[in-house]
Amino acid sequence: SAFKNTKWGGGRMALRYSLAMLLVLGSAPASAFAPSSLSLGRSRLHASHKCGARIEGLKRGAPSGVRMASEAQQANQQVLVKELEDELPQLMDASYTPKWDLYSSKVKFVDPLNEFDGVDKYKSNIKMLKDSPLFEDAKMSLHDAVPKDDGTVLTRWTLEMTFKAFPWRPRLTFTGTSTYYMDDDGKVSKHVDMWDSIDQQAPFSLQALQDLVGQMLPDITKRGVAAIKGGAAEEITHAVIRRAPGVEIRKYDDFELVETEEEGVYSKETYTEAKSLIRDYHGDALAAPTNKNKTPLPVTDPVLQYDKGSGLTNLAYVHATSARGKAPLPADARLAVRPWGGSLVAVKDVRGYGKDRTRSEASVQTAMEELRRAVAGEGYAVSDANKEGFYLANYADGYELWLSVEPTPEALPTRSTQ
Repeated sequence: SAFKNTKWGGGRMALRYSLAMLLVLGSAPASAFAPSSLSLGRSRLHASHKCGARIEGLKRGAPSGVRMASEAQQANQQVLVKELEDELPQLMDASYTPKWDLYSSKVKFVDPLNEFDGVDKYKSNIKMLKDSPLFEDAKMSLHDAVPKDDGTVLTRWTLEMTFKAFPWRPRLTFTGTSTYYMDDDGKVSKHVDMWDSIDQQAPFSLQALQDLVGQMLPDITKRGVAAIKGGAAEEITHAVIRRAPGVEIRKYDDFELVETEEEGVYSKETYTEAKSLIRDYHGDALAAPTNKNKTPLPVTDPVLQYDKGSGLTNLAYVHATSARGKAPLPADARLAVRPWGGSLVAVKDVRGYGKDRTRSEASVQTAMEELRRAVAGEGYAVSDANKEGFYLANYADGYELWLSVEPTPEALPTRSTQ
């Protein structure tokens, strides 16, 4: 392990929260807080225009006893898939008018926080989300729309929005699936949303409420650490493909690294030396930059450490967005510039006050084992050429574990509806 001999720095909701959040939810559209479920069966999770991720899986045949779709239903499925692929990415745009003729007048909607009947209520909920005094910048990213053997259509999506009523303006993220049932006329008669982040899907789900409230609370730790230690810019952008218990699947945009040479397991001294090489390259308030142009570069987060799992490791600095493609070359031959990104990464978050101080080889290995189990449970497999390799992303307030992943051919069922 790369952590040997290295000293690393670091359910219940109250009734008042429930009552307060009921007021919030009264102003938020039902479909805003959407579904869950894992791989979509013979799914080709191709990312939306906004997300850019393409994920491939396999569609299972219909289980025994499940009614197969008729030819008429199959034709209706194809029409609905095409319409949803066009409609959902635009659904939250203020100027966009949804295609209400896709839905039966008696359509039933169910998600972990709501249940109602009728297209008028369906319209009201969508309108409330788009025009809500509490939310803004809502964005729906469609990753896939798949016709199923039982006559339904299954979609996978990410929904994001900003809660503007709080001064810290938290950004909320939900990922999940929607199952669309159709009547004999090809109209959507039922729409069931499930969230990846919870197991209790039936409304009214306290798990869903807890997830919603939890995302609204201020990240005091992160803000406090930034104020005390000084904030480095987090320069790597990504789209969230899945938020599930114990793991988040992200699609990272391309970025650029300046990394040290691979070497053996870091001791405290060799780790400090590698970190100093990177600091000297970009410079900071206490040290002038040593890159070829002597140009100061922004201090960024995270500092990435790659552990190959074979006794070799290295450190890397992430170029700021403004410097990518034109950053000065390292003067030290022990540093090299390398592009990275454009891939799916499974992430375990170990960030928060005090967590960095408890970091040790044992705690990192335990967290990595938990991450690998969660990855397998979500229907993904490690895609790193070295199956034991992983990244440790270091932040001022802790760290994240990163694994490069890809979907497996196996589809997983939607989450529990209990």
